[in-house]
Amino acid sequence: MTALSVRRSTWLCFGMSVFLLLIFMQMLTSLVQYAGVFILSNETLISPFRFCLARPHGELSCNDWLRNDLSRGESGMKMCLLDMVVYLGLYIPVVLVAFALLAMLFAIYGKDITVLWFSMACQAASSLLILTGLIVFLVQFQSYVSWEHLTIWFYVCVAVQVQLVIITVLTYVSRKSYRLGA
Repeated sequence: MTALSVRRSTWLCFGMSVFLLLIFMQMLTSLVQYAGVFILSNETLISPFRFCLARPHGELSCNDWLRNDLSRGESGMKMCLLDMVVYLGLYIPVVLVAFALLAMLFAIYGKDITVLWFSMACQAASSLLILTGLIVFLVQFQSYVSWEHLTIWFYVCVAVQVQLVIITVLTYVSRKSYRLGA
């Protein structure tokens, strides 16, 4: 009976590893491949790294956030701080999810429950960071946010945050069935 429990918990960990891999691929696609372009319309293109507005002739004019914000004094420093919160909140979870995936795989093959706890901690931290990054991004650019201008990549990031909450809760709830140390 113990062998059946160990086998079931190994398959459960493996399934959750596949789920983490899918989350990681979604994050790479939306944040790295498509550069986190969350707001896109004929007049604007806004991502964590670019802020572009249309000129009267129709072409986009992009601002260099660091040079423009620092020249404005204290308000520019606040904008730089908000930008850094968005960067860290959206891009550190990419690394943390990769560590969570590796830790989950090590938990399967090393039969170590502490590594599984590390994976769960990385998942929870990633979820909180993405939530923080998305909220600060929306607050920062609230005058440009509308449902029709938000891109699919914004919704993918929101879905990733929800999926990370789900996988963290699944890991926590099913930790008793892991029996990896047996």
